[in-house]
Amino acid sequence: MKEHRIIWLQREFDKRAEKISAQIEKHLDILRTDLLPPLEEFALERWAQSSIPEQVALADIVASNGLCEESLLQYFEFIRDTPNLSVDFFHTDSSDLFKEREEIPHCVIID
Repeated sequence: MKEHRIIWLQREFDKRAEKISAQIEKHLDILRTDLLPPLEEFALERWAQSSIPEQVALADIVASNGLCEESLLQYFEFIRDTPNLSVDFFHTDSSDLFKEREEIPHCVIID
């Protein structure tokens, strides 16, 4: 009876793990499409003409490795290890959450 229960629990665990894995992959796909432009916009010539080193580095990495998580990781490591390059993904606008935090001093925010 215990063996049957253990086997059933293992199957349930595997099913839930597969569902969670699928959800993670779905959200990673959403992040990929939100953070990166479509692959056809990664033409190295187009990015190189802009003379922005970060974009040239990203285009070179994507051209050699393809568009994948490993490419993003390699790109961020490149940016981190190169002190004269910086990436500002957090442009402020009127609906910026961090800006709103600073404007409301009487709120307590617990992270």
